[in-house]
Amino acid sequence: SLCWPDYNIRFFKKGAVTWGNEIHRPPKATGEGIKLPEEEKYAIAHYHYESVSQFIERMNRYTSVQAEELKSQGYIFNWRDLISKPNSEFLSRFFLNRGFEDGLRGLALSLLQAFSFLVVYLKVWEIEKFEQKSIALSEIKEVSSQAGKEIKYWINFSALSKNPFKRIIQKARGRVS
Repeated sequence: SLCWPDYNIRFFKKGAVTWGNEIHRPPKATGEGIKLPEEEKYAIAHYHYESVSQFIERMNRYTSVQAEELKSQGYIFNWRDLISKPNSEFLSRFFLNRGFEDGLRGLALSLLQAFSFLVVYLKVWEIEKFEQKSIALSEIKEVSSQAGKEIKYWINFSALSKNPFKRIIQKARGRVS
């Protein structure tokens, strides 16, 4: 559910493709291509990493590049992003992309991806020489409260039936906000 279907060029003639410098950018291919139907018989099982350690090693490289890209685009570190960006990434992967359907694996991958977002923004702060900023407890409360509301929304949204008629009844009965 996290990766299906994945529309990426997987097979190409030697010399007919060029790769950009950016992480996870699709290749540019010349020539004619075909698009296979979204059927499991055509699927390729692609495991991006074999262990948590391997994920973290790659994450360390990728997050350094991503932090530099953010800075080159003019991003200025905001401590609120340390909470909001990882939270949004987790919610996107676990709820919107239905990672919860993959059970513990989906939860673990969603949390790892969220952690990588935290690391990107911490590395931006590092690039800015760890500039000290004061943070009021009320500000932490505000940002955390918003993150909590977003989590609650997605939990409730995911609990809704896929059947549109049952969804209306669930909402009318107030079971889900």
